[in-house]
Amino acid sequence: MERHYRFSTQGLSEAQAFDRWHAEFGTLFDVRLDRDARIDCRVDGWRVGSTLLLRQHWPQENPPLARIHRGAGKLRRDGYDFCYLRIGLARHARFASSAREVRAERGRPLLIDAAQALSGELPLGDAITLAIPRDALPPAFALRHVSLAEGELGHLLADHLLSLSRALPRLGATELAAVAPATERLLAACLAPGRDTLERARGELLHGRFERVRRYIDQHLESPSLGPERICAALGLSRSSLYRLFCGLGGVARYVQRRRLRRIHYLLSSGRADAPAKALAYRHGFSSDSHFARAFKQAFGCTPAQARELPLSPPRHVAVGDGGASLPLVALLEHF
Repeated sequence: MERHYRFSTQGLSEAQAFDRWHAEFGTLFDVRLDRDARIDCRVDGWRVGSTLLLRQHWPQENPPLARIHRGAGKLRRDGYDFCYLRIGLARHARFASSAREVRAERGRPLLIDAAQALSGELPLGDAITLAIPRDALPPAFALRHVSLAEGELGHLLADHLLSLSRALPRLGATELAAVAPATERLLAACLAPGRDTLERARGELLHGRFERVRRYIDQHLESPSLGPERICAALGLSRSSLYRLFCGLGGVARYVQRRRLRRIHYLLSSGRADAPAKALAYRHGFSSDSHFARAFKQAFGCTPAQARELPLSPPRHVAVGDGGASLPLVALLEHF
């Protein structure tokens, strides 16, 4: 997916980097930094539906702490009327408005109303920011100047935005068109929670994420390095979100083994095998003949030789959850 926004201080002197950064991001807040603060950052942005997602990267070891203030003067001058959701990936942030003070721990979504006065301390480290137009917010949502997206929904939203920010450079227009509505529904469910909105958004996101992982696994079944680390790196997922996605299926490793066994079973039973069963097993990551034979017999109740006479039925699908999401029936039965 082509970027819609790009900012970088690469190649600039310290003075030039500070001036350019301040000119770019000092429009929203009055900003004070330590005198010896060094600015070294890159920001990439993409349109996701009606929102703008920004990914900030600070390669330096200890990015500076910014003391920010948005007062009545700036509110009158710029007239901004949007909200933004920030997920700090390095350190906690603290914001205060006339109504309350909020401390956002690392990885916790913090929602800020740009139409309200506030001040705070903001560590300038890696972060994900989602700018949200006022009319894109759910009608039932009542913003309290600054607030945290908490509980399961907050974690789900943070996981999704982090994964999305990693995957966006590789998404095509068709994939983004499918992701954007699900992102907006999850945002609505998080800001104005209700049973229907939660189940619909959660079901769509989990189903979409599972399908992306399943496709990647099926495309790389013959790769010996196929595992959680490679999947996370390729698809922009965190280890925790990948674990939660497959915890009901016995884990990622077991799922990968089942898909490899099913591929070998299909090749044998369909007559498309171009090598003996042992060679197919080695090609699909099984280093032990005895382990492969036991796993195959346990999975299908027959030996590889017998599988040639027992054609594999095509997988069926079954709907699950109130959100109407579906998973392959074989995936639901993997842990039985």
